[in-house]
Amino acid sequence: MIWKQHKGFSSEFLVQHHDLVLYDIYHQIKALVLFPSNCSCQDSCKCSEWREKIVLALNTGLYNEFLKFVDPDRLWAMKALWCIPEDHLFRERYAEAYPVWLVDKELKNREKESHFKMIDQLVWTYLSLGETANSSGEAPKVSQNKAMKVILGETPLNKKNSGFQKDEHICGGEKEYASNFNKYKFVCHFIVALEAWKTALPNWEWALSSLYPPPEDIEAILKSAHWFRKKLLSLERYNVKGNIFLSEEDICPLPSWVHSYELDDPIEFSEEELQKIKTQDLLH
Repeated sequence: MIWKQHKGFSSEFLVQHHDLVLYDIYHQIKALVLFPSNCSCQDSCKCSEWREKIVLALNTGLYNEFLKFVDPDRLWAMKALWCIPEDHLFRERYAEAYPVWLVDKELKNREKESHFKMIDQLVWTYLSLGETANSSGEAPKVSQNKAMKVILGETPLNKKNSGFQKDEHICGGEKEYASNFNKYKFVCHFIVALEAWKTALPNWEWALSSLYPPPEDIEAILKSAHWFRKKLLSLERYNVKGNIFLSEEDICPLPSWVHSYELDDPIEFSEEELQKIKTQDLLH
């Protein structure tokens, strides 16, 4: 697991340098978003290698910022926790480095293409549908088809000359939503937590484009992500063996010391969906 590298240090050391651990985790999340672990690569997949290079580049960039004003003990802790090698190794492998500016560019491109907005909409829709079913006494079951009807509406987007005007909140068609969810499923809870933080702090650019946010913000994002993961794992799927919507292996776990952060805004029920469920119960 990606958090294992922090297990070789004493608890006192990790508490003392908790902010450094948070920065490292934040950079690993960026790498996972750009190169998800459930990639579609066939043979000779290099996603793991690229993730390592991204984390090293981001950690090194932050190390260079701190280099100007922190004491040697603190710098040693950074090199140890962030796995920063000696200078000669950087020179030897300079041509293989992953530029920090490219990380930022790729994240902004995906934001511009609405990848993250689609994930945000899907996750909230799944949670809303689950709460709707649960409030009627049913298990919190969800489906891709129902989620698409909520987001896209009953009118097909590809119907020519229908007079249908695409709503501003719709980011694409059903295939695009499904494709992006499959791609980012492992990190979907991080993406939704970051989107929520973006809304809470409108003066920020998208959270992942911020190189070095305050450590307390990173910790709050992790707690929110933990809450989203817990909620997603409680959902069930219709007509599937075991009724599992997402398994523990489907969504990236968080470090053991991260606990849920209860969101202030409750999940909104879909009243229309609730009425449909009640009607079906009466018919049966």
